[in-house]
Amino acid sequence: MILNRANILKTLIFAAFLMSGIVASPLNASADGSHGGCESCDASEESDMYDKNGVFYTEKYQPGTPMYNLISLIRKPELADDQFVLRLAAPIMYSGCLDMSDYGSEASFTEFYMDITIKPLTIDSRTQPQYAHFQCDLRNKMPVAEIVMTRQALLDNGTKVLRLHNEERTNYFTVDLTEERVLIMPDNKDVSIDRAFYSHALPTREASTIYWFYPMGTLVVWTPQIVELDKAQEYVETFAKNNGLVPLTNYYEGFKSPLYDKKFMYFVDTAGKFENVEGLENGAQIGNITVETVEYGLHGDEPGTEDFMIFARKPGTYD
Repeated sequence: MILNRANILKTLIFAAFLMSGIVASPLNASADGSHGGCESCDASEESDMYDKNGVFYTEKYQPGTPMYNLISLIRKPELADDQFVLRLAAPIMYSGCLDMSDYGSEASFTEFYMDITIKPLTIDSRTQPQYAHFQCDLRNKMPVAEIVMTRQALLDNGTKVLRLHNEERTNYFTVDLTEERVLIMPDNKDVSIDRAFYSHALPTREASTIYWFYPMGTLVVWTPQIVELDKAQEYVETFAKNNGLVPLTNYYEGFKSPLYDKKFMYFVDTAGKFENVEGLENGAQIGNITVETVEYGLHGDEPGTEDFMIFARKPGTYD
């Protein structure tokens, strides 16, 4: 069998989808976008042949379904204090010519369940070059679905369990909600062999499915100049005490930093001393701490001092 360059490219693209855990749906359509309909399909099946805007799927424009999904709870600055985001992410970072959308979702409350159903993403190569020697606009893409959740809505509906649906597969996660935080964990009664949803192992965060409702004025504080953990914590704690920053554990007794790096410490700026510092969204210097040192020399030791910078930022996406 002889394959031309275009067919080889199509084969490689489809293979990439299979390896990435995204399965493209087979469609009755020609490469030029025409189609002959589906005489044997019922109304539901016929509707699945079109996207949400009524555009018919073709060989170059078709839906895809993630086989696996990674779960994390994240914050966004534009949301209200009692809101957070449940992010469902495909376990791949795609880089290539194709345009790949995020995937959709539907959410509803039933008794003590919150049901969330993943909807297909779209894989679009309609505007991409047909032959391999043509250049294209390379993109990096990690398909996600982001569901904004509200603490009060979970309370009002008595939500105890999330039911996450991906086509025929359903997985269950328990919801542990308090005034201080929400924790989502796989239900130990869920014995599904073919799992579709897993907790996201993030490089900087110990647990990806716990979310803290931080008090107003919460800051993450650290010093970038000290490597030793104990010394770094000591300097930050001294600076915090001298500047009216209250440890978050004074407010939330059960709080533990969600980050692996414990040099980043959580405090509440109760007096608003640093609220107008520019750059706090991404991190900014809020002061220095002067530490007494000893300079050792051949003719005796001499006392000295050294200044260390103290930085802070508002809680970010993964805090």
